[in-house]
Amino acid sequence: MPGTHRRTSSTFFGLAASDPGRGVAATPVVSYSRTLIRARTVVQCVMDCRVVVEAAVPVYDVETPAEAVRIAVSKTGASLNPDLNYVEIEAGTRTSPSGEELPAAFVAADEALVALELQMDVFNVDRKAHAGRIAKTEIGERLTDVALMVLSVEPIATEDGD
Repeated sequence: MPGTHRRTSSTFFGLAASDPGRGVAATPVVSYSRTLIRARTVVQCVMDCRVVVEAAVPVYDVETPAEAVRIAVSKTGASLNPDLNYVEIEAGTRTSPSGEELPAAFVAADEALVALELQMDVFNVDRKAHAGRIAKTEIGERLTDVALMVLSVEPIATEDGD
């Protein structure tokens, strides 16, 4: 405040200090001789989100794509349990540049790279990007040396109708 404005009364939460025993108003008010200042209340909207993260899981000593997917799901589940037993694990979908559907695993020289989709719910976040970062961090802490990418983040409808 510039030095010309002088506080004219002592108020706290909209009540003068000489009013003991009264209830407290919801909005804090401080009055100055020429200006009335109200403190703003910031309300953050929190939501719950379902996040899908793609993982590129390496698998060794395999012969077929089906065997590679089975081993990758088992290996990923073992790494995530018991801490993240609520993460759903599914074989990912891949397509070629021409749009042709490809198997979830690429096998070469008895080694495979398997695309898995890991789905988890993240609660009480303020933005979708925040939910994606939380999911990627939680999964990434347990799956070391596995490339991760957030595929989608969708808000979950709550019982309140949000």
